[in-house]
Amino acid sequence: MLDLQSLTDDELLNYVVDYAFQQEERLTELSVPVQTVYFISNFEAEFYNGGIQQFLTNSSGQFAKETAASFASIGASGLAALLQEAAALGPESTDEEALAKLNHELHAIYPTSAEGNVGDQLSSYLRNQPAESLPGISSPAAG
Repeated sequence: MLDLQSLTDDELLNYVVDYAFQQEERLTELSVPVQTVYFISNFEAEFYNGGIQQFLTNSSGQFAKETAASFASIGASGLAALLQEAAALGPESTDEEALAKLNHELHAIYPTSAEGNVGDQLSSYLRNQPAESLPGISSPAAG
């Protein structure tokens, strides 16, 4: 079992990301914090690979609303609002102007905006979760 206090933020994020993707087939059974990491990491991979349209049209797009909620839960409300707009457009959107506008706005604030850096926000979020919600990680409070 890993000790939460001894992990750097990067180590913590990498561990939870790896765990989440290894458990992808049972995503709905995972704790909310692990799902949050999964949704945000999946968004990041798709967004950097092909923009908001790739995120929406690939399988990750089915979780657009959950991804928006995940950003909101870590304190990235600006990103959450933009993803809600994207979710409303849907994967079949042909509104190139709206998609281009969203891409531009997302690139302007991702991963760092006035609200903070997403990686830092996500690490802080994880450190404030009950130890039992992070499989394989213990904290002094959990004993």
